[in-house]
Amino acid sequence: MPPPESEITPFNDTAVFDGDPELGYQDYEAWTRLLAAVAVLYPHFVVLNIDDFSHNLSGVKGGVHFSPGLVARMTSTLRAHNPDFAFVPTLYYSQSGRFVFAAHPGVGYALDQPLFYFRNDKQGPGPCAATECPWGPAFPAGEPRAGGCLAGACCISTAENFASEVGDVLMYLPPGRRVHVGFYATGHSRLGNPDPLYVLRLMPNIMSHAAVAGITVYVFQNPALEDCFQGPAASKWRSDKGCIVARLFREASLARLDAR
Repeated sequence: MPPPESEITPFNDTAVFDGDPELGYQDYEAWTRLLAAVAVLYPHFVVLNIDDFSHNLSGVKGGVHFSPGLVARMTSTLRAHNPDFAFVPTLYYSQSGRFVFAAHPGVGYALDQPLFYFRNDKQGPGPCAATECPWGPAFPAGEPRAGGCLAGACCISTAENFASEVGDVLMYLPPGRRVHVGFYATGHSRLGNPDPLYVLRLMPNIMSHAAVAGITVYVFQNPALEDCFQGPAASKWRSDKGCIVARLFREASLARLDAR
């Protein structure tokens, strides 16, 4: 079924979904027609993200196969009234154990600025393969450890692998295109919960990379310390993910101000 009519918009939302009735909510061309109309009403609406986009490139039964052609039609529709409207879908390094662009090399040229999530998928479990590393509660007990590496202190050294992964991704995007990067500062259901030192090492690697246009911290970190910047508690900031994120963002902002 298509989305219901909304009283917020001055047009008929349901009527926009006049294509294949079997697609319903998964008619993404219709969604972009609707969102393009909404963007006219709200000019500050300039970016569209589709979460787990790269997990839907293989045409899973009952799902949507995002082909380069479909993505191109979607972005063309979104830019009908605003040529600067950006499509920023979520992208992971691996899909079913393979590098995502190895299976779908043409998709990258249809993306504006993907939101690329780093979790050490290229190396795989690496240092997190050890039995003493605390993986997430959803990882099946007794199965071989596979996927990325976010397991407690075991994942700290993998922060140095970011440049290699993002370099591979950039090779399949148009020359000069940049990426928005996300990283896990909190627990992943299968891969584990990274140590604060992992966040402290990884964030500068991401923020200093020339091809990174922005950074997303997943999920929002609220400092546990009363004050991250001064006072007796501030000396413990390296053990508090919220304080690490706050201090590194603050340092980056001050550095930009000094450079002006």
